[in-house]
Amino acid sequence: TAVFSLFARGTVEILPALAGGVYNVGPEGLGHLMATAGAGALVAAIFIAMRRSKDQEKGIPFRVYFTSFLGLLAIITLGMSSSWSLALISIFIVGFSMTINGIDLQAVVQLELNDTYRGRVMSLWVVLVIGLAAVSAIFMGVIGDFFGIENTLIIFSILGIISLITLLLLLKKKL
Repeated sequence: TAVFSLFARGTVEILPALAGGVYNVGPEGLGHLMATAGAGALVAAIFIAMRRSKDQEKGIPFRVYFTSFLGLLAIITLGMSSSWSLALISIFIVGFSMTINGIDLQAVVQLELNDTYRGRVMSLWVVLVIGLAAVSAIFMGVIGDFFGIENTLIIFSILGIISLITLLLLLKKKL
């Protein structure tokens, strides 16, 4: 949650800068970007709703790691491409990834903790998701002033991928 929130979720918060500063599509284009992110989230929610409850894995499901990488790759594509169509596809994937991660990770917390700690841990989880997205957007804006929004998206995504790989290696070593 922390890795994806810090390196990817801020992208949605800086969509106005992308719409106005990179793609020059104005408020209408921003609406398209936001709607496309929402469409990706809706498709992810339908995908999750269609799963059977017996499909729930113990621990963090593989699809969380997969969609994290997919979302970060989509953000790299967003940073590298000047194509409006490719930007919309990338944002769709980001919205999809954010929703899969959010719902699946929240389900893990809800299902695997005992009742005594569940509320406290969920409070911390919400702080991580919302707080790190805001921190991410601030850092993206500041770094974007120096390197441009496109390069900032690429930098953050690469750092996110490195962090995910490191996390996976540490978890594998622990098991």
